Amino acid sequence: MTVEIIVDNTCTGCGRCKKVCPKGPIIWDIRIRKDGNPKYFAADPDSCLFCKFCVGVCPVMAITVQNRGTSVSLSN
Repeated sequence: MTVEIIVDNTCTGCGRCKKVCPKGPIIWDIRIRKDGNPKYFAADPDSCLFCKFCVGVCPVMAITVQNRGTSVSLSN
């Protein structure tokens, strides 16, 4: 399965995605943006189980998970 995990710039670096992810340490890593704020990113999306727990737990809805052209995200 080809999975793309997109984390937009609204990411606050809270780490909830990594904590809830069944493969968290394998998939998620953190970077410091140029503005000095942290941002999580998918270091190894090929290991993703496509459970979409990260999408549901993100407090700022910064994560979109796509599989074969289908996107799953939460919106108000």
